[in-house]
Amino acid sequence: MSVQEIIEAARQLTRAELNQLKDALDMLPGVDEARKSYRLTDLRGLGKEIWEGVDVSEYINTLRDEWDRDR
Repeated sequence: MSVQEIIEAARQLTRAELNQLKDALDMLPGVDEARKSYRLTDLRGLGKEIWEGVDVSEYINTLRDEWDRDR
């Protein structure tokens, strides 16, 4: 059965059956992490290494120049 067929079949389920399906999906390996919700404060500093050594003013000016050029 393809994923599309599963989705189509799921559309025919009752609310109670959909809840059962959701509970079953939550028990699959790896689903916990994919559905984990975060508070905004949990994400503080994420990706900060990407910006190391970047001059913010220069970066913004470059973006503004590109914007003006593309208009």
